[in-house]
Amino acid sequence: MVRVLHVTDSLTTGVGSAVNSLALHQAKRGAKVSVLAVNRPGVRSALSDDALAAGVELKLVSAPSRLLGLISLAWVLLHEGDRFEVLHAHSTVAGVVVRVIGGTRGWSVFYSPHGFASLADPAEKLSLAKKAAFLVERMLRSIGTIIAVGPSEHQYASKVVGSPRVRTLSNVVELPGGQPSGVGWAAARDQRSARRSKAVVVSVGRIASQKRPEWFRSLATECGPEVEFWWIGGGGPASEFFRHTDVEVFPSLSKPEYVERLERADLYISTARYEGMPLALMEAQWLGVPGLVVRAPGVLDALSEGVSGIAVKDLSEMRATLASVVGDHVWLSRMSVAATHWARETFSIEKFHASCLEIYDA
Repeated sequence: MVRVLHVTDSLTTGVGSAVNSLALHQAKRGAKVSVLAVNRPGVRSALSDDALAAGVELKLVSAPSRLLGLISLAWVLLHEGDRFEVLHAHSTVAGVVVRVIGGTRGWSVFYSPHGFASLADPAEKLSLAKKAAFLVERMLRSIGTIIAVGPSEHQYASKVVGSPRVRTLSNVVELPGGQPSGVGWAAARDQRSARRSKAVVVSVGRIASQKRPEWFRSLATECGPEVEFWWIGGGGPASEFFRHTDVEVFPSLSKPEYVERLERADLYISTARYEGMPLALMEAQWLGVPGLVVRAPGVLDALSEGVSGIAVKDLSEMRATLASVVGDHVWLSRMSVAATHWARETFSIEKFHASCLEIYDA
């Protein structure tokens, strides 16, 4: 029985969803799986009930800041890391800690960036922080194996970072509900939309420069009262960021509440500067919500242009496109059906099941 330790600084974001899913299916396939994560004030990490029921062990360290969280992760790894055959780090902070310690101890180390911290909008200049993040990735590139979550991340890891060992285990969607029933399913969505007096636009994520929430706020301010704007996630910072706007914030939802809220939307908007492979956008399309996204690294891996949504180059084009489609119920209905069929064919869980442990042996 292989023993796997997943390490992350938070289980509350899209990274957390990916870790939950991976740990769950590895445990179901016979692995002894543990997850090491950090609790910080206002950022409560937790595993899903399904993962806990499957025997996944959760190890939490508490820290008042990100730096102290990093130190706490390092302390636990130094004392317990030798117990595991595989150590899999998720996101930048955990990736640095695990690779630095694992490289000195000869551990079998794997690292999933879920969107490299050194990525940026191609039209923007790299900040000092981005340059520093890139330098760190270059320094650590030969330690362990990078497991990318999508094609763009794989290419960046191999061609730009220069890692000699890169594999891909693409993000997949796991939400309740079977395949949509064609006309009947589309009619049900149309009926729900018709009962509302306003179209609903939604986005999901934390409040961070990478997500570019100021664009979403700008759209909400300029679009007018005929459209509702929802922001899901982000905790207290999201409520504060959108305080004086018409954006309705749902800072913390359970998984069933999240699915129910997301499914009620008409259009999903991504304003992100970059992504690994955006799970929320994938989930939205799975539920029949087409996407309107900015062309950015990683984002187009999760959208079929012209089939499941539209990609634009900047805020100005997004504003114009939103104005033209948000009131077009025929277009929204057609794209809704196409989006869900495309997403459920593309983000199938079957391939993930077959690869969730073999990825360490490839």
